[in-house]
Amino acid sequence: MAVQIALANHKGGCGKTTLASHLLWWAAKHKLRAHGVAIDPQGNLIQRIINDPRLQRERVYRANDWLELTYSPNAAPGGTFNADVVVFDFPPGFDICNIIQPHLWLVPVDGREAVDGLMTALRTMKVAAGGLGVYAVPNMLDGAGRIPTNAVRDALGKVSGVKVWPASIPDSGTIQRSAEFRAPTWRIPNGAGSAGDEAMQAFCTEVFRLTGLTRRGR
Repeated sequence: MAVQIALANHKGGCGKTTLASHLLWWAAKHKLRAHGVAIDPQGNLIQRIINDPRLQRERVYRANDWLELTYSPNAAPGGTFNADVVVFDFPPGFDICNIIQPHLWLVPVDGREAVDGLMTALRTMKVAAGGLGVYAVPNMLDGAGRIPTNAVRDALGKVSGVKVWPASIPDSGTIQRSAEFRAPTWRIPNGAGSAGDEAMQAFCTEVFRLTGLTRRGR
């Protein structure tokens, strides 16, 4: 059975697609069968990974031997996936989060406004039996300074039903450029070994460890 991971937030530009694409690239790098699902009608997840998108098998795009993507705007895709991990990239807003029940919700949080949105959305974010729950992932907060970062972390820690990711994703030029190159941080020019790359790889490693995917990739 595939491990299902979903990324959502009530606003755009907070890092959902960036984190989702890196999880998929990481899975493929470690020879895990990965499938990305673009729930967002804009299809940003597909555009981030497929440089020359050519539709195959009814909205299914093949990136390489280990990675495929499906375009399923505002709807849960039907059927099952021949995959070890499925990553869902949701559009801005929490109103359709009830269409799936993944094992893990990841909510990138880039400011206090995102905390308020998450608090109102929890009732719609169901988790599969035996799942890991809802994690808020502080993202790009350090660009505003230590005090705002700590304030948001403190606020998140008081939200019942939400776990706070132990490490923050930095406001990193390397991570921003990965979107421009449509490639993971470890493959863009001068990206490998940078602070942003190390943070992104550490994030992916921990997600896979928590979900048990690391053991599958060995």
